[in-house]
Amino acid sequence: MVVDDEPALMRVFVRALCHHGVDAVGMSDAIAALDAMKAEPFAVLVTDLSMPSLSGVELVRAVRSAGLTPAVIVMSGSFGEDTELHAEELGAVAWLEKPVKMSRLTEVVRAAITTAQRGAGSSR
Repeated sequence: MVVDDEPALMRVFVRALCHHGVDAVGMSDAIAALDAMKAEPFAVLVTDLSMPSLSGVELVRAVRSAGLTPAVIVMSGSFGEDTELHAEELGAVAWLEKPVKMSRLTEVVRAAITTAQRGAGSSR
């Protein structure tokens, strides 16, 4: 699942992943994304850190509190020491600085899916 409060950007990420054979779903609202993940767990969560309704940090904490364990990939337009600390605190497998290269996004998502499939057998 890809979560970014910029709908156009979220759609670009989802299309790029789908184009490269990754089954991807996108949400532009973090609260709706949390509800969707509770209904159907995903192997990977790609989230922007800065969002209005629920930050990426809050989203990942809520996902973890719900007992879900997707691999987490965080994105941000402004990476600094705080961002890296948040990413590490969340157990992120990768963090990407915006603008994100689609090839890099695809690479890290595929790697996260492969790792998740070894542990859980899921393809989403």
